Amino acid sequence: MLTETERAVLIDDINSNRLDFTYGTFVPDVEVYRFGAGFKKKLPYVLIDFLPASRNKFRSVSNAIGIDKGKYVEYGYCQLEYVAIKCYCNEFHDNKEVIGRLLAEHILQVIRKHVLKNWDYLLRDMAACIDKAEDISIKNPVTYVRKHATKVIVFELEFYLRTQFRWRKTPDDYVPAPVERVGVYMKENREVNYEYEEIKYEEE
Repeated sequence: MLTETERAVLIDDINSNRLDFTYGTFVPDVEVYRFGAGFKKKLPYVLIDFLPASRNKFRSVSNAIGIDKGKYVEYGYCQLEYVAIKCYCNEFHDNKEVIGRLLAEHILQVIRKHVLKNWDYLLRDMAACIDKAEDISIKNPVTYVRKHATKVIVFELEFYLRTQFRWRKTPDDYVPAPVERVGVYMKENREVNYEYEEIKYEEE
């Protein structure tokens, strides 16, 4: 999974870009925080949480993904990390001119567009990417705050990140060369034999 420093880079990316959350004539002041951080809760605001995924999706760590000069096998696997971006709003904003549910959904749509457009560039240096095989969806649970006898609108954008881990079993003094052809190697009966299947990518 990502390190805490790398997660902070992603959160700072949204804050530093000062995304335009203008909704009609209303310009909300939206702050973005890491889930669990202490802050003054002024609605609307956004919280981002990173959690380990509780399911296996990729091949086990024993699978080979490439061969260096036909001699050394390179292994690898991807780890899933769950990302939840939640927007909290009041029932109404701007003197009850703006409906909180519509505003929360709008804010997350702006963030969703930014994440899909920019985060893969940041994640590339972290050996990670967005898992676009999964739905990048927005949900809308609603909570009730008994103290204020009011509803807090909560919309949630959720998706997964893939973090890549790669390694080789080589002598200590060996200087590795880049693996030029990366694919899936289906393990046969013997440890040294692999049947190669090249992965083909289609341009979107």
